[in-house]
Amino acid sequence: MKMHLFFKTLLASLIFIATQHTYANTFQVGSQSATGLSRAYAGEAVIADNASVMARNAAGMAMFYKKQMSIGWTSDTSLLIASSPSGTEVSHGTANNPNLYFIMPVSDNFSLGFDVHTNQSANTDLNNINDSASEAYYITELNRMNTELASSYRINTHWSLGVGIDYAYADGLLSEKIRNEKQNNSFDFNGSGVGFNLGTIITINRHHRFGLSFHYSPRITTTIDTSKDIAGTITTTPSTIAIPFPDTLEFSGYDKIPATLFAVTYSVQWVQWSSFQTKDKNNNELKSWTDGINSSIGWTYYVNTTWIVRSAYRYDWTQQNGISALATANSKRHWFAAGFTYQINKKAKIDFGWSFLLGQHIEVDPAINSTAQTHAILAGVQYSRSF
Repeated sequence: MKMHLFFKTLLASLIFIATQHTYANTFQVGSQSATGLSRAYAGEAVIADNASVMARNAAGMAMFYKKQMSIGWTSDTSLLIASSPSGTEVSHGTANNPNLYFIMPVSDNFSLGFDVHTNQSANTDLNNINDSASEAYYITELNRMNTELASSYRINTHWSLGVGIDYAYADGLLSEKIRNEKQNNSFDFNGSGVGFNLGTIITINRHHRFGLSFHYSPRITTTIDTSKDIAGTITTTPSTIAIPFPDTLEFSGYDKIPATLFAVTYSVQWVQWSSFQTKDKNNNELKSWTDGINSSIGWTYYVNTTWIVRSAYRYDWTQQNGISALATANSKRHWFAAGFTYQINKKAKIDFGWSFLLGQHIEVDPAINSTAQTHAILAGVQYSRSF
């Protein structure tokens, strides 16, 4: 009874926290777990070292034979540097992202899972952005909570499949930016949608395995009352706005080096950033981002039965010039990651992870020589337990 009450209280707390606004120029880069942060998500769709694997590949649940719970927290602190001939502005902020994962094997081959985590949050000060588009709409505050129900099936010792249904709730602030003006009209919005994910894991032997997963993200449609902005000014009639989120396709691998204590992990991920678009007040598309690819490689060193250490490097290949409907500077980025696992006992362990992101300059508005650059520090802690 006490354990049941604990889980109910914990879940309620996580849902409450996940739906709160974050402030200053923050952005979220997929911080589903501290364990993933420690290896820059290299091998994340296949490594399955705790229950958080289900966020990237539901087929990973088939690798557990006992109930698994993982609860964690990640913190993303970003630094935005916006430069133009008129000067340079620097702003920063922090987003906190909780997560909870639970896997329950039903039989030797079939498992069910549940998770709740925040996987999209942002807050951007448009006063730092000089964009060539006039009277364009931008999402300047965004919080997305994701709840997933998933299942996995182990066909045999070499092949597993997984499928999940995602319910996403998003709320935020939509701002109307008028070029060269500091004053913006702002409108609250919220909405929900349903997506899905599919995944598979191929196990060659206990030292080598590969994973492939696809996530279809919902396009959340919400109606905002633009007849009156926050200041009470009469503007236009109510408008329906589609809030897109990117689909992803990820391939991951895990290779334990024979006769050593080292393993190599790697991932390549495609992200449908083209779903982000700039709209005018009549919901007409002005421009959109291009799809992106990121790749990562890391190593894991199994020191002994108590300690595991990790490190990794990741590179985001695609640079987006200009600002999208999600008004965040998105550039080619270098990730440098490290972390470790401490095995408390046979059933419980704790993970710590850090990632440092170095963003390259992007061109916001070539007409006025305006550029932006974003850096970030990500840190997290994860507690995992088997039952």
